[in-house]
Amino acid sequence: MVITDYEKQRLDNIKRNKKILDNLGINNKFLKVPGTSKKTNNKKRKYLEIDLDDLPRRKSPRLSRQKPEYGLLPDEFDASLTRSRELAKKEDLIKLNKIEQDDEEAYVIENYDQIEPLPTRDKDGVLHFRSHPQFKPNLTPKEMIQTGSFGGTFFRDVRSNITKKHLVGDDDLSEFPKEWMEGVDIEKMLKNDEYEESVNRYGVKAGQDLRDWENAGWIRSCDPRGWFQWYCRFYMGRRNGDDDRQVQRWSGVAGPNGRWKKDLVRKIVRSGKEYDDESVSAVVRQTLQHWAYKLSEQDYNALVSDV
Repeated sequence: MVITDYEKQRLDNIKRNKKILDNLGINNKFLKVPGTSKKTNNKKRKYLEIDLDDLPRRKSPRLSRQKPEYGLLPDEFDASLTRSRELAKKEDLIKLNKIEQDDEEAYVIENYDQIEPLPTRDKDGVLHFRSHPQFKPNLTPKEMIQTGSFGGTFFRDVRSNITKKHLVGDDDLSEFPKEWMEGVDIEKMLKNDEYEESVNRYGVKAGQDLRDWENAGWIRSCDPRGWFQWYCRFYMGRRNGDDDRQVQRWSGVAGPNGRWKKDLVRKIVRSGKEYDDESVSAVVRQTLQHWAYKLSEQDYNALVSDV
């Protein structure tokens, strides 16, 4: 058989590449190299089959020095979570979680790390979440909606600067139990384009706007409307990579040593009035409501000596 110059060059290249792979320590059993003993009429092209786990890895010193901010969310949690869908009937979720639910429908969010049961509530009204025992709000999403929060604007139609998409209030509300909205004027108390102080439980303006939250870097694309959207989904059982950060934010506001909780207690002490006298700092009380918390007598007594 006459070997052409092209064929000779090809075989030389194959031998050279094989030598390089041998020097890299790649196991030959994962390597198939065509030879001259093969049938020449077989025109099917053969490829090198290499065990990728044996290949040397390139490591970047720059990347190894980088520290993630709060454990940044994976891509799969991005825009796909802006609208969630019902995935299972109530009885299916009960079977999945082995829990009992009496009053509320069961919803599951797409693209989640795991599903948790609804929280329990103790005799003092404190909510307890199995996955995050340090997180102890005492207002449910339903109570926040029913009594009036965020000036009625939280679920308005608005464009997100984070996802670069238009957020539709009806779509976002559709993932939550309808009973949360029973008796509520949705257009006024949830989808209002203009902030109305009269909507709020304490009749005052409190908190910042979505644009302020975005500019401050507090918003993640999995919950583009902000903390309350995260809380609604967390309450219903969704768990994802942003939970620890959001719980930490809550703790700084309304946790055991939360700055706004302590500020309210301090103002009550200075006023000489009772802990539940709503004439004392309605703005701080409304702010705490936006973080799913209402000052209790137990918490007031626990903090009164420290302020």
